[in-house]
Amino acid sequence: MDIRRALESQYLAALRMLREAIVKCPPAAWNAGRDGDKTWFKAYHATYYAHKYLCATTKDFVGWRGHTKTNRGRPVSKAEVLEYLGFVREQVPALLPGADLDAAAGFSGYSVNRLEMHLINIRHIQQHAGELYERLGKRAHLKLRWAGQVQQEHNMTKRELPKAYDFRATEPRVYQAWEQGGYFQPSNDPGKPGFDPNIQPFVISIPPPNVTGELHLGHAMFVSMEDLMIRYHRMKGIPTLWVPGSDHAGNRNTADGGAESPADGGGDARGAWPRRVPTADLGLEAQVRQHHQQSGPAAGCLVRLEAASALPWMRGCRTRCARPSCVCTKRG
Repeated sequence: MDIRRALESQYLAALRMLREAIVKCPPAAWNAGRDGDKTWFKAYHATYYAHKYLCATTKDFVGWRGHTKTNRGRPVSKAEVLEYLGFVREQVPALLPGADLDAAAGFSGYSVNRLEMHLINIRHIQQHAGELYERLGKRAHLKLRWAGQVQQEHNMTKRELPKAYDFRATEPRVYQAWEQGGYFQPSNDPGKPGFDPNIQPFVISIPPPNVTGELHLGHAMFVSMEDLMIRYHRMKGIPTLWVPGSDHAGNRNTADGGAESPADGGGDARGAWPRRVPTADLGLEAQVRQHHQQSGPAAGCLVRLEAASALPWMRGCRTRCARPSCVCTKRG
């Protein structure tokens, strides 16, 4: 049995569970006043000592970005803890292969060898991850996943890598895991327990492709920019929502001088262009109804364009409907 591989697997599993608790922690619970040990402190404390006890001795430990101790002072942001946790995870496969498991613990207060010190470290990570799981399960009604083991591939020569990246085989599987994990859903949801109305969210209502046009690089550019903004704010721990929309191009039709007449038969005398009638003559309800009919093909383009974006598709709506229009009117 390879003891080091087993230790590595359990380290990575414990760190994965800790990370899931951090990622899914609602902003209102990150620094909740009623907790003696705040959620941020438990998460940072577990990460800090995981890093420290991975080192062979106290002298080998160099604090991450100058961090030399844990304290209950200034709250550490979720983004900072996640970044630190990512660093610690990288240290596991870097430090374990060459570790002398029979050497002394290397830290005062422990009269054990390095093997048992690693076991103590894993138990410590798991203890605080379990405390966070229990806290978030009771207060935020979150269901967090158990990680039994995580295997790290060390010897790349044992696997034959494909000559080209097969996105068709990879992207749907990864995207499905993201959706099932709830990673695109906003935290601090008004419809769920624990909602804090004092926390300001970051929301984008996406403008979809034109009804009358095909996709082009401009669409890809704005989706990429919005995707970056959404992921940035989400990593900062801000409640973030990206709303898919599907019919803004009706505004373009109106600006062009009206809407296509539904009774026209699809073109002018030559069959070339639809006849347009003034909006006032057609009526608003008929205009909106026709725009909805026209937006079907564009909505399909939207799905193709944003298939790899961090969108909660179940929240999709028409951007000219009452609720998003009301928000734009009040804020714009």
